[in-house]
Amino acid sequence: MEFLKTCLAICLLPVFCLGQITLEGQVPAEINARAVTSEYYRIYRTVAPRQTPDKTPLKIIYYSKAHGNSNPFSLPEWGGGGAIGRDLIVIPIDFKPFLEQSFPQITVHELVHIVLSRGYPGLIIPRWFHEGVAMTLAGELSFQENVGVSKAIFTGSLMPFAS
Repeated sequence: MEFLKTCLAICLLPVFCLGQITLEGQVPAEINARAVTSEYYRIYRTVAPRQTPDKTPLKIIYYSKAHGNSNPFSLPEWGGGGAIGRDLIVIPIDFKPFLEQSFPQITVHELVHIVLSRGYPGLIIPRWFHEGVAMTLAGELSFQENVGVSKAIFTGSLMPFAS
């Protein structure tokens, strides 16, 4: 029995080893720190599998423009959130994003930006790559879009700009 407890503790260790994920503001009901932490490690294993995950504290602020909260962040008008630097994500809760997205999707999308920045410090990663990986790992691409991306990769060709 003691062996089983030890094994379970070791298996769950990565979920709790991030310095700290702090959720602040008007956190949507479907968001919790444990799930966000789990997603952080899933993304790290996917995009930086040979690297030790950065355990620097990460703050995620969910805020409402309608309730008088000031917006000291410059987010693009088409986005549902933003990763600022390597340690901060901001997500407005009363914003209609360009694409139909859920708060978990938006949160995962922004986590990808954080992980890419943390996993490859000093590397200049093109914005198109950042956005493509974030959209893919957040589940924002349809099956048809995934097929198109896979076909372009397989054939070593570029996708049409309209795609």
